[in-house]
Amino acid sequence: MKIGGMIGITEDGYPIVTGEYSCPNWEAGAGGTFEMRECWYCKYADFRKTTQIVLEKSICHCPSYHITPGLKGQKKK
Repeated sequence: MKIGGMIGITEDGYPIVTGEYSCPNWEAGAGGTFEMRECWYCKYADFRKTTQIVLEKSICHCPSYHITPGLKGQKKK
């Protein structure tokens, strides 16, 4: 299932996202030269494991975007 770049949820309740996804919790990553409102540039996701390895998807680690298991599609309060 793919909804606007969120392609799944981990067993722990964190969204799995693609680089072009964006949500209201977006914050610029450390040392970023761009401020495009996409997960690729957000501090909560890491698509760059090393300078040579880049991932197509990442886990969003934003604490307020954690989804409680069993309540898929709802934000944690």
